[in-house]
Amino acid sequence: LHHAREDVRILTRLMERPLGRVFDTQLAMSFLDARPQIGYKALVAEVCGARLNKGPQMFDWSRRPLPPDVLRYAIDDVKYLMTIRDQLVDQLKEAGRWEWYEEEQRTALLDMEPSDTTEA
Repeated sequence: LHHAREDVRILTRLMERPLGRVFDTQLAMSFLDARPQIGYKALVAEVCGARLNKGPQMFDWSRRPLPPDVLRYAIDDVKYLMTIRDQLVDQLKEAGRWEWYEEEQRTALLDMEPSDTTEA
């Protein structure tokens, strides 16, 4: 996932249990890059050389059937995640920051309890 905290919070609440292992590409980049926060579109361009169309981002996802451009958006939104994850893991390990990432990931996401996910 990219910037996974809210997704993890929602999924943890719906599943009523903590999630298993999650890799947050934005969190990983925070240990590798001096920029404040890189968006997913920019990350895909940088790592994979692909350009994402973020136009349907605010689409009403409850509408069915999903139009072809929205389906393409949804596929493109996830198809680069594994490649990016693999490259970021390698870079974190090469930089000697893998343990830092793992600790932050555990603290920020994996230890989130269902009771911690209630909305204020």
